Amino acid sequence: MIRSHRAFSLIEISIVIIIIGVLISGITQGAILARKMRLQTAQNITASAPVLLVNDLVLWLETSLESSFENNQRQNNAEISIWYDNSAQTIVKNNATSPVGNRPIFIENAFNGSIPGVRFDGVNDYFNYNGSILISRSFTFFVVEQRRTANAQYFVGGAQDYGNDVNFHMGYASTTVLRVGNYGFNAGLQYIDLTVPAYTSPTPTLHTFIHNNNYGKKYWYNGGVNPDASNSHTAPLVQFSQPTIGLTTGLYYNGDIAEIIIFSRALDDSERIAIEGYLSRKYGFKIS
Repeated sequence: MIRSHRAFSLIEISIVIIIIGVLISGITQGAILARKMRLQTAQNITASAPVLLVNDLVLWLETSLESSFENNQRQNNAEISIWYDNSAQTIVKNNATSPVGNRPIFIENAFNGSIPGVRFDGVNDYFNYNGSILISRSFTFFVVEQRRTANAQYFVGGAQDYGNDVNFHMGYASTTVLRVGNYGFNAGLQYIDLTVPAYTSPTPTLHTFIHNNNYGKKYWYNGGVNPDASNSHTAPLVQFSQPTIGLTTGLYYNGDIAEIIIFSRALDDSERIAIEGYLSRKYGFKIS
């Protein structure tokens, strides 16, 4: 029996290439649509967040809303000069600003593949904001971030000054130690050191911190009913000069930040848990 061998014609090959291209394009467009839908969901969750319903909100920075950044800076890898405060409870907005040469960048799908993040390079990126809102007061601080390195001494926020009770700072003293509280020289008193899971990959993490002039400090890792650490140091910040996001006393942050919320008082448990619930729904992490 004579077998017939026939090579594919150029037309047949072209048809196959077109079909493959259509399939790839469909998959790509589907993935883009899915990301847009997840971002829209995050925007809807933000719009109905309990944040604005809680009194004494003094700073709300987040990344999903169009009002958070300049339009031309809502582009992937664009440098961010200003991060707009979305608090509606203050007449003068506490916008965070970054000088030329120290600007973090906008990453459009940094969190869960759909929510933008502000990326800090761990070398020289930071924002300035008005820290006088924390001096001499009780306050509550929320931040959602994901570090991108296991190295030590990367701080989400602080100031470019130091001394006893002159600087609120929060960050990673090592890959397994989270440090938060007033700057000072008495570990376990002016600030809290807490053992946390070692870094393996960028993972959305919520930090909740309360300083109360009456009972001291409490900290929650990914929220929950009971604090993961606390102390009885009640002395407030006496000074907070040149406050920064992504930097403290020469120590820069390496990672992404999605949201920072600050109240100028110690929230009660119901208020705190409501805001932690909002952040959990938005970023998909489990409350501890």
